[in-house]
Amino acid sequence: MTKTITCVICPSGCSVVVEGEGEKIACVSGNRCPRGREYAVNEFICPVRTLTSSVAVRHGRRPVVSVRTTGPVPKERIQECMGVITSLEVEAPIQMYQKIVHNISNTGVDLVATACIKKV
Repeated sequence: MTKTITCVICPSGCSVVVEGEGEKIACVSGNRCPRGREYAVNEFICPVRTLTSSVAVRHGRRPVVSVRTTGPVPKERIQECMGVITSLEVEAPIQMYQKIVHNISNTGVDLVATACIKKV
């Protein structure tokens, strides 16, 4: 299997070609730095993303609070995590980095607020 991955580690945006099967990598080319190679290999084997979204707020000065995961989530679990997030409603006040969900969808990462919301 061959996959072309655009590296997002630096502004160069190298097109890195990875050849392999499963976790066995045969060849990596097109990267201009070692970080690009590492990123492309990880993206080929197990793509992950930091998830950002918003959650509804009750009795707050704003109707929603922005949230993010404290670490990367496997790409195939994003839909599941978003299902949890869209079902949430939190009570104001909310503090910056307040934990909203511990171990969201058993991914090993938490969901935290990225803004403060005062109570009405």
